[in-house]
Amino acid sequence: MTGMEGEILNEFFKKHNVTKKFWLVQKDYWGDVFDNGTVYGLRGDVYRDNVDIGVAAHYSTDRMYRFFGLSIPTLRVGLTCLVPAPKLVAAWLTPVYVYSICTWQAIFFGYVAIILCTHYINILITKYRLKYASLMGNRLLIRKFGRDLLGVIQIFFTDNIKVPVPSRNSAAIIMMTMYFFAFFLTRIYESGLATIMTLPWYENSIETREDFLNSNINWGAIQVADWINYWKLDNETLLQNAYNRYIATSSETPLKEYLKTNNFGLMIERLPQHKYHFPFSLNNEIKNLQLMKEDLHREYSVFLLRKSSVLLPSLNDFIYRINEAGSRCT
Repeated sequence: MTGMEGEILNEFFKKHNVTKKFWLVQKDYWGDVFDNGTVYGLRGDVYRDNVDIGVAAHYSTDRMYRFFGLSIPTLRVGLTCLVPAPKLVAAWLTPVYVYSICTWQAIFFGYVAIILCTHYINILITKYRLKYASLMGNRLLIRKFGRDLLGVIQIFFTDNIKVPVPSRNSAAIIMMTMYFFAFFLTRIYESGLATIMTLPWYENSIETREDFLNSNINWGAIQVADWINYWKLDNETLLQNAYNRYIATSSETPLKEYLKTNNFGLMIERLPQHKYHFPFSLNNEIKNLQLMKEDLHREYSVFLLRKSSVLLPSLNDFIYRINEAGSRCT
């Protein structure tokens, strides 16, 4: 037996001169224990006293305390996901990502407001109001609106304007406002565009816990972990939706098929010292996956023993000594 938990048990058995025999449960993996007495897998073997100590990814949840004697934590484990790798955005959409959707909306409405203000002030200043009642006046109004629209566009594109500007204070205020607005807008846009053109831009990237909860991808693993049930009882809608998207299978074959859809996340364990535990080997499936930067959940790994086991006090003392020596990896 290897790994942190395996080394702890090997040293514990060596210290107390205990004869050990390892039993690998391959059929039902961790298994489970239910209130009606139904048991199976490794947890079932511990519950029925077929084995003395259950090892490998058992977490200290309140549900486990009802059926087993739990040791003190041996290490902290982060639970994260392998998610579909994001794709590069289309090249023609790159300039659009300089601003967010809200910023583009604010720019659009600001642009419309400036055009309307400019056109209205020009109407008042040039005193064409009486002529607009006739058909010719309506045509002149449309032409003047077109010239005002072209003039504002030229300002926003930092081009020379060829539209005559009335020499009034109100017109000067509007023109100065447009110039400052266009100047800051274009400078910010150029800086943002330079950043986007320098760094690759991806769409639908899932890196954080928030990204995962806001996504609609299905995810799963072999068997249902106890901590996932807490998401079902949580009041937050995003956690409940993520729980509903979780798919538990009894073997690795269905999970590999789900991974081929490029819309599925595989739950794995983030161990100390930048190591990871995968439920099964990944070959071609890993090409289209990426690892999340944040953990979805954190738990403390423990050993499972039967209730009132005589080994539990000695095992806890041994783990305490390891913690005091600073040998445990967190």
